[in-house]
Amino acid sequence: MRNLLARIAGRAVEQPALAIALTLLVVLVAGAGALRLQPSAATDSLVDSGSEAFADTERFKDEFGEDPVAVLVRGDLQR
Repeated sequence: MRNLLARIAGRAVEQPALAIALTLLVVLVAGAGALRLQPSAATDSLVDSGSEAFADTERFKDEFGEDPVAVLVRGDLQR
């Protein structure tokens, strides 16, 4: 493994234009892939749908709903 990395580093020093071009290609491909990602905070993306935690969460949503709750607190909050 060390020999392979040494050969790659030597090749990059000998041909810097090729190393830069390959690096840019990797960055462009990774960037294009990253742009296609869709973020999600859904419960099914956090736990396995066959797990006990997922079943408990679904049961909780059935009983209490899944709308967010805002709690307003008045008074001295230092105590």
